[in-house]
Amino acid sequence: VRPQVLNKKEQKLMLGEASINTGEGILFNMTPSPGATSCLGNAQRDVKLVCDYLNLTFDEEKFTEELTDDNK
Repeated sequence: VRPQVLNKKEQKLMLGEASINTGEGILFNMTPSPGATSCLGNAQRDVKLVCDYLNLTFDEEKFTEELTDDNK
């Protein structure tokens, strides 16, 4: 599903990336096609939100070590 965000007040199609956090345990992400440029960054941001919501900890060091080149 590729959602499109509409600004109903200005009657405009909103292009680009958007994220909606309900604060109730569900996140919605919309990325421009193909979206790969921002997907890992979005995942990192979202996993922190999910962990906060579930009162869990996120091992950012392990994330960086396993999924980025920053550890070299």
